[in-house]
Amino acid sequence: TMVDRRCPREELRAELFVPESLGHLLERVTCDCADLDTDAVLAALRARGVRRVVVVAKHLCGLGTDLALRWMEALGRREEVELVGCVVATCCVHKIAKADFSNFVEWYRPAYEASGTLAGSSLESLLSLCCRFATWRTTANSATAVTTEDQVRLAEAFEDVIQHP
Repeated sequence: TMVDRRCPREELRAELFVPESLGHLLERVTCDCADLDTDAVLAALRARGVRRVVVVAKHLCGLGTDLALRWMEALGRREEVELVGCVVATCCVHKIAKADFSNFVEWYRPAYEASGTLAGSSLESLLSLCCRFATWRTTANSATAVTTEDQVRLAEAFEDVIQHP
């Protein structure tokens, strides 16, 4: 089962290029990952005789990566399938919409508080700042960089919080 927010152009639709003998294993669902119905996905997998699943998530803007990880966590608790792995290519932290800040803060506050990083700073203000400078990792050392050392320090602390076990 492939999930896309919008159906890609025909030349990018993998299901059109697999051998006929494997075509029955593929299905494309068009929806936002926040609305992904685990029971419907499991039903589609059952109908195709699929019991082992590898999830590949790429370019999930904003909270998309977090939503996908939470969905995989829920899927992994189900007995109908075995989640054998996942590949996640993160993207676009700077696209976390203001409306999604509250979800993000709720999900990460425990890790943020446990880390003790940047005591006295609010997670909301840190998120707001880091979203504006999300490209810092690739541009901070360029000749024309406008990212300051303090912004790099904050961005690294922000990443530490998100990656906290």
